[in-house]
Amino acid sequence: MYANAFLVTGSANHDDLIAFGFDVCDQYGVNVAVADDSTDVSRYAALVVEGPSLADPASKVGTSMIMEALAELHDVPVIFPQGLREHDSCEGCDQTQTIATVRDEDGAVLCRDCAGETSGCAQCFTTDEATEPVYVDGVWVPFCAGCAKITKALHPSPWNGAEDVDEPDAMILLGIAA
Repeated sequence: MYANAFLVTGSANHDDLIAFGFDVCDQYGVNVAVADDSTDVSRYAALVVEGPSLADPASKVGTSMIMEALAELHDVPVIFPQGLREHDSCEGCDQTQTIATVRDEDGAVLCRDCAGETSGCAQCFTTDEATEPVYVDGVWVPFCAGCAKITKALHPSPWNGAEDVDEPDAMILLGIAA
């Protein structure tokens, strides 16, 4: 899981970091976990810092700054969300880009799904459709619509929203997955 997963940290409370992890998973198309004091940052592909940074002299030293220093020590790339002025919407699907806006060679804004820069669904590996983050055992995971529906039914979480498992399609999917 770790080699292709991102880790998020910041000064926000744990629930806000989980919500931030959704955005990172949605915009990067990778598994995303939230760091705690005992997380080994060196085992992740990147660290996304939402909050104080080592570059900010006014910041107090906290978990996110320690994680950032450890990431630098272990050559783990550190990503910071872009500023509000740089937020833009994908011209293909209208997804708001808050972490890092991607532009094609003509300057058009595209999300990573529309640009074909994600690894696709974590379950069936399809790259033919957009993915959606699903919260599974403390990690945001990108799934295609069909796999997301199955996973949400098998791993209910308040983070995944209300999924109506009484729908005939959902019952059929559950029968296949079981």
